[in-house]
Amino acid sequence: MKRLHQILTVSILFSSLQAAPLQPSRISENARWFLHLDVDALRKTAIGSEIIKKANMELARTLEGKGAKLDFSTDKLHSITAYGLTYAGGSEPEGVLLLDTTANVINDFKTVASTMAPNGLVPFDKVPNSVHETYLLADDLYVSKVSDSLYLVGKSNDRIKDAHQVLGGGSKSLATGNSFLTQLGTPGESFFFMAAGKAFKESPDKAPHAAILKNAEAARLVVTEHGDQTALTLSIAAESSEVLKQMQEAIQGIVALVTLTQSENKELVSLVQKLKISTQDKLITLNVQVPTTEILKKMNIQAGAGK
Repeated sequence: MKRLHQILTVSILFSSLQAAPLQPSRISENARWFLHLDVDALRKTAIGSEIIKKANMELARTLEGKGAKLDFSTDKLHSITAYGLTYAGGSEPEGVLLLDTTANVINDFKTVASTMAPNGLVPFDKVPNSVHETYLLADDLYVSKVSDSLYLVGKSNDRIKDAHQVLGGGSKSLATGNSFLTQLGTPGESFFFMAAGKAFKESPDKAPHAAILKNAEAARLVVTEHGDQTALTLSIAAESSEVLKQMQEAIQGIVALVTLTQSENKELVSLVQKLKISTQDKLITLNVQVPTTEILKKMNIQAGAGK
């Protein structure tokens, strides 16, 4: 089962390495958070090229000697979007993955189930009486077909059904109402976009950064690459102008504290000193740009340590 999960992890990673722009109409209006990775944009970046290369190598290593031939490839994979109905950890699996790919995901999961387990006995059963073609893998993971280019993956069949309703227009999406996405807006060209709304109050995290987010109406994180720099932009929507001011003061205090107490960590201090803070209406934005070469160097060091 461990090797099976490794295969599925790499498969889902591959699905995230070929993304189309975010489509809010695919996300339930009840979502508390979502993330989207646009690999059409990612593949044009230096970081994206490195990630795709490493993912290809990991997939080949995992499949080696297993006799498994999968349909998907980076050319067939176009997007991954994930969203959830809760923010804090709980017993109910509320997350859903949307995989936009022309590869035959269901056949690939069947192949994985039949080749990666001892004696090929991992169950992969069709869910009876389903409106949409849906399978249950290892009594743990549901895979459901929306069309030849879109699949749903999740651990709850109820959430899979709900996602089908959103995609079919039977339930409202983030595109049809006054959602937290409206407060934040959608970014321009980016290869990673994550957002959450009215969810942070549920978090049990007591850290200073978590305390700041508990007063947020919504927040988003966007990653882009401009020239030789990779930019991370965090935007936080406050409940009021007064709360916005409190957030700004708290963030500035954390920056000052890190600068004073972490002098031996030159990397961290340098990063914090590059941080730019700006406000507009009830939105505070933190932006930091890092040379892409530094990120690539870190990725290579971590990859070497993991061997």
